[in-house]
Amino acid sequence: MHNSKAFYLKNSRKNSWFDCHRQFLHLNHQFKRNRDGFLKKVIEKSRIPQVHTGDELFEQVSTFPKITEGVITRQIGYGHKHNWTKKSIFWDLVYWKDHLLWHNLDVMHIEKNVFDNVFHTVMNVKGTNKNKDSVKSRLDVHEYCNRLQLHLVEHNGKVFKPKANYTLERDEQRVVCEWVQNLKLPDGFASNVANCVNVNENKLCGLKSHNCHIFMECLMTIAFSLLPHTCWKVIAELSIFFRHLCSATLFVNKVQELEESIAHLICKLERIFPPTFFDCMEHLLVHLPYEARLGGPVQYRWMYPFERFLNFLKRKIKNKSRVEGSICEAFIIEETTTFASYYFEAHVQSRYTRIGRNLDDGGVNNATPYTLSVFNLPDRLMGASSKRYMDEKEADAAHQHILLNCEEVKPILRMFEDGLCALNPGITNAQVDKEVENYFAKWFQTYVNHYRDGLQNKFLIDLACGPLLEVKTYSGYIVNGYKFQTYSYCNGKSTTNSGVCVKGTGLAEGEADFYGILNEIVEIEYPNLPIKKVVLFKCEWFDPMPNIGTRVLSEYSIVEVRQNRRCQKYDPFIIAQNASQVYYLSYPRGAKDKSN
Repeated sequence: MHNSKAFYLKNSRKNSWFDCHRQFLHLNHQFKRNRDGFLKKVIEKSRIPQVHTGDELFEQVSTFPKITEGVITRQIGYGHKHNWTKKSIFWDLVYWKDHLLWHNLDVMHIEKNVFDNVFHTVMNVKGTNKNKDSVKSRLDVHEYCNRLQLHLVEHNGKVFKPKANYTLERDEQRVVCEWVQNLKLPDGFASNVANCVNVNENKLCGLKSHNCHIFMECLMTIAFSLLPHTCWKVIAELSIFFRHLCSATLFVNKVQELEESIAHLICKLERIFPPTFFDCMEHLLVHLPYEARLGGPVQYRWMYPFERFLNFLKRKIKNKSRVEGSICEAFIIEETTTFASYYFEAHVQSRYTRIGRNLDDGGVNNATPYTLSVFNLPDRLMGASSKRYMDEKEADAAHQHILLNCEEVKPILRMFEDGLCALNPGITNAQVDKEVENYFAKWFQTYVNHYRDGLQNKFLIDLACGPLLEVKTYSGYIVNGYKFQTYSYCNGKSTTNSGVCVKGTGLAEGEADFYGILNEIVEIEYPNLPIKKVVLFKCEWFDPMPNIGTRVLSEYSIVEVRQNRRCQKYDPFIIAQNASQVYYLSYPRGAKDKSN
């Protein structure tokens, strides 16, 4: 703590952790010898600070009074040798000094505060202390940094603040606000952030912590694409850092990479933003990967569940002069009704039997016998059905896709492919895929009819006959934890649930993932009893050709799709259970080479 190297800014009158992070870099790093990018004429010679042991910390606080011992006065050496104000009562526990993690930094609030600082500074929002590019901030830049382009300029007795490269122009700010106002995100992903936009003042108002979380990790990289590339790249790396840190699954090697890279990332931010930007929240980033390695995923340690539970309690308050009594009365009523609901008949929905918002029915209907792996899968159809007839081209494409995704058919498919390779030595994988697409369905029907007496699964005979032409269509479908809705149904709504992604299949090398738009949800049935149904998504696919129709920016976890290019191959159907949901965002108007 005494090695933090934080200092007091004379003009902004606040503590700053600017240039406190070069000490976390290795001794030979080029930033340590840089005299111009950080504090002017200062090079860093110190070694990486070591983590204190429990015995060392206990020795520091052992002489300090506890909060239970009356009035606490400021201790000798506070702010210079240490930052302790009191001794925590947890040190009375015998095992406390043997812990590896004595506190837990709340990632939720840290992420929100960092986002607020970045967003308000880049957008140059007036009238808020979250904007770190003020006149006082420029005076501190003149005092501590060697950045002549950011110094205040005096002209005709007036002082002007030159535009910084990390802020947007007035027109660009309006473009970003209009872009946010037109955002449509999937259902349950975030609240409607369009309601938080103030286009006249070019700012966002009333963003909740979860909205800041979504914006920081998923939207900020796109929103600030109008910035110069050097600034945009560092902000994108900050977004990726939080996305990896907040992952549901953490791998030890990935956390170690975050530990090694976060100091370098903060140093990059220090080369761009002024000293006022770096308050304690920006400094705490350097400790988050270490805590994640010791404490595990942040989902079990951040404040979201506690904040939601507090909101849950607040909603029970009906009499503000008797807060505790209102909460107790509401809990008694809730417990009574919950107990009574256990005696309801099975068909009556209650709080604990109601299916979740975007969950399927939880399993296959036991009344439906098992036939093949692709039929009667767990699902939850939405809306009223309508009937129509497929044409021959649609039926062939749907049948072909079902065959290729049926586990019981795959041994026969491998037999067909092996036969092709034996008859045509030197045939390529792309040619094998072409032969399968053109001839496998008819060959499969001939094979099943010829060996029908020796088939282990008699339902393959019904599968070989092909689907019935009469199908049912729906507007919505819940599967894999996603709510899918057709593109036409989502028009005019504040959410969009029509983005679909499916992994590339086939033998051809370099097969890319397919991204498309859901146009129709089709329930197909095969002949004979028992009932054999399968739900397919009919999609319009974007061109999957790498670097032509689709470009993957793996460094920033972005997939760029050209909206004016379509896949030339007619293969519109996928099995619904194989689909993942995606959402499409256009770049803000004016971003270079991003119009399509």
